[in-house]
Amino acid sequence: MVGCRRARRLLQTFRCSSCSTHQARGAGFFIDDQLVGNTRPLPVTLRFLCSPRVSIALDDDNIVVGGQRGLLCRIEPPPGFAIDIAETVHSQRFGHLAPTSQIVLAGELADDVATTHVVIAGQAKRWTHLGDGDVVVSRTRSDMREKAWH
Repeated sequence: MVGCRRARRLLQTFRCSSCSTHQARGAGFFIDDQLVGNTRPLPVTLRFLCSPRVSIALDDDNIVVGGQRGLLCRIEPPPGFAIDIAETVHSQRFGHLAPTSQIVLAGELADDVATTHVVIAGQAKRWTHLGDGDVVVSRTRSDMREKAWH
């Protein structure tokens, strides 16, 4: 992969009562992944480490994430990507390991953008913590650190 770099862009979306397009899409995030400078598709996996406090399940071609009070979000993978839920461990602090799940999306990536859509359930007004300390507010962030998504 000489001359090729991975780029990730995160765009937060909001529910808006005056626009039917945004109402249909709902509040959430679009995660764009791409291999810049690469014209032929290469096999990749996009991984999302989940908190041990959430449940993960397949729902047709999507993933649903639930919490203590019900559905938290729905994750729609990029077209053509296979979904797997793997068992792994999570370390919230040094010396502490807890079993958890990891969402694995496998497919091919090239110079075209592959978009993962995370749709927030219900009327949540603010979902700030996406990963290990990275916080997203209402703006676009580019080239997120891989550590935030594992």
